[in-house]
Amino acid sequence: HIAKLQLVTGEIIHFHIFDGSQMVCVEREKMRTARLTTLTTIEAAPTYCTSVGKVFLAYQDELLVRRIAAGEGLKRRTSNTITNLDRLFEELAVTRARGFAIDDEENEIGLRCIGAPVSDAAGRVFAAVSVSGPAARMPDVRLEGLAPLVMQTAHDISKALA
Repeated sequence: HIAKLQLVTGEIIHFHIFDGSQMVCVEREKMRTARLTTLTTIEAAPTYCTSVGKVFLAYQDELLVRRIAAGEGLKRRTSNTITNLDRLFEELAVTRARGFAIDDEENEIGLRCIGAPVSDAAGRVFAAVSVSGPAARMPDVRLEGLAPLVMQTAHDISKALA
């Protein structure tokens, strides 16, 4: 599923699972000519400022979100990083409503990502799949076009795991 999404999008694909405090990359499908960045080589990602993390948090209990936010500290990583818990809860509500999360250069300047939730057999979100690319190649209109592909891939992975 990850390799197929990479072929269709031409961008870097990540599959992360939650390890109790952050999102850990367990699968990555790279572009053949990708510029390596912190985001594309990182093995663990914060939850509050990445698409994989925000889409995971969007489907969790409020107490867990508060615990994770307190532990991570909502530190400013870029000028776009959400550092206020109330603002994060607003973002998570938007994420739930549309079914995907966007990292709008919140973790690293110059990179945008779109992530969708992956569920286990009981319907609990435990992981996420994302498409990451340079902001120049990921304007809003492209993110909107990628959203159905990322959500379908997440759904297909969830179905395969069930």
